[in-house]
Amino acid sequence: MVTTQYFDTSALIKYYVDEIGSAWVRERVEQATGLLVTSSLARVEVACALARRSREGALTPATQEELWQAFSFDVATVLRALRVNVDVLSMAEQLAKRHPLRAYDAVHLATALVVNQRLVLKGAPALTFLSADGRLLEFARSEGMVVENPLDHLD
Repeated sequence: MVTTQYFDTSALIKYYVDEIGSAWVRERVEQATGLLVTSSLARVEVACALARRSREGALTPATQEELWQAFSFDVATVLRALRVNVDVLSMAEQLAKRHPLRAYDAVHLATALVVNQRLVLKGAPALTFLSADGRLLEFARSEGMVVENPLDHLD
């Protein structure tokens, strides 16, 4: 079955950096039969996450750049980074009124919900929302999303 998977940055970063859940995320990406999507905001979040790890000494500057180039290549070829548009912002505002969300989390969840609505209207299977943030997954589940947490799949 062809399925769409939405990666928030907490799940997506695990594809590039070794941490708990990385092997599971890599397997999901490599065995994907459908779309892999995220928000265009992930570009900023991944850049920040890699830079922070470099500042903290967990990555060398060269490795940081290699990982950034790999991420940029993936965004150009296999991962759809969806633009934040008026529909997404409107949905994010609504979500912020219903749940105690951080701004970028509201935008990620809103992006996934907007994409999911479009998929369902076309008769396609619902997407799966992947995040390593249990709180965000709880809100996504309450909004009717199918969710997966990489931290539930120990390496």
